Amino acid sequence: MIQCNFVFDKTAPNTTVGLAEDLLKQLRATVNLAKARHYDLKEPLAFGDINIHVGIPSFGSIPWAHSNVLIKDEKAWSEEWNAYLPFFDGLVTVADLVAKKPELLVSMKALCDTAVKKRPTSGVVHCPPILRVEDCPPISVVTPTYNRRELIDIAFHNLMTTDYPKSKIEWIVIEDHEDSTQMASEKIVNFQVNNPEIQVKYVPIQGRMTIGQKRNIGVEHATNEIVLFMDDDDHYPVTSLRRRVAWLTKGYRNADSSMPDARASIAFCTTIALYDLVRGVSAVNVPPWGLGLGKRISEATFTFYKSAWLDRKFDDVSVAEGETWITGREGLCLEMPPQQVIVAFTHKGNSSGRRVPPADVKEIACFWGFPKEYLMFIHKLAGIEVEEEGKKVEKAKKNKLIKNA
Repeated sequence: MIQCNFVFDKTAPNTTVGLAEDLLKQLRATVNLAKARHYDLKEPLAFGDINIHVGIPSFGSIPWAHSNVLIKDEKAWSEEWNAYLPFFDGLVTVADLVAKKPELLVSMKALCDTAVKKRPTSGVVHCPPILRVEDCPPISVVTPTYNRRELIDIAFHNLMTTDYPKSKIEWIVIEDHEDSTQMASEKIVNFQVNNPEIQVKYVPIQGRMTIGQKRNIGVEHATNEIVLFMDDDDHYPVTSLRRRVAWLTKGYRNADSSMPDARASIAFCTTIALYDLVRGVSAVNVPPWGLGLGKRISEATFTFYKSAWLDRKFDDVSVAEGETWITGREGLCLEMPPQQVIVAFTHKGNSSGRRVPPADVKEIACFWGFPKEYLMFIHKLAGIEVEEEGKKVEKAKKNKLIKNA
């Protein structure tokens, strides 16, 4: 049976899905179709034969099917989405569905036949892709940092707990500061002494530089083909590095692995988990769908081949330095799902454009499954006291975070 998935915004009124379902009902007369699954744009997907994108082209959903069809609504179309069109195997307009054009059945049947031919001859498609620890290639992890003498301990924790083979990690730290006495040099040297398996390259810079400049210096120092960004004040789960490398090396921009140049050169997340170290607030940042891909990416999750950087360097800016690096090169890109990749921490000292809900919004913190000891560790680094108080949970009251006992 052929599995079709509808991907659309379930929160918005939508009659187009019903029209597309009617088309599939007619198609069942000649094609063995399973019941279509419906996914919201923000929901985790299951792999299917055909993804039908309704109205909004979901770039992150493309690798999750053998073939992708876009139902284009001309009235709601954003010019920012034009860069996504080459990724689709079929294009249908809402007007065609309304008119019930008979040629739609012919083209959809042909698409089903193509999707079946793309199925692997043996085994199954692993999505997300799997990379075993013993197969991990050497990587270069780049961390730009400034004024993080305390919070850089989070980066140390990320590397000490990762399941990626330590002997295959090259960690490049680019630190700038006007006052060399405020730099984390001694702590970084001590980390290297205590973790000799990881090759550490520390590049101190007197004065200030933009984040774009520091990223360029870091990648320039990378000796491995695969480069990952790891910001100094974010949480990267145990499997994060391995998952990201798996997507880059084994994932496809299109599920048809026989396509020439089907693999991506750059992988990243757009949707990411957030946690505010001052208020104890959890959130998920989903950039507006109408924005272009370069305006939606998270630089802190960039995973790429160094050759992609050699073709284009980062701009000399400190905010959204990835936007111009990506724009115009969407054909090289693959979007990773955010699960187990990153929890971005917000605090008084960072410059992220992503924001947790405002203070007047009633929130509930899920703590992203962090154990109590880790919560106490990260809040202390941000200068926030964590106090246990029975079974009651109160967050960020009088500069204290109350955590479950």
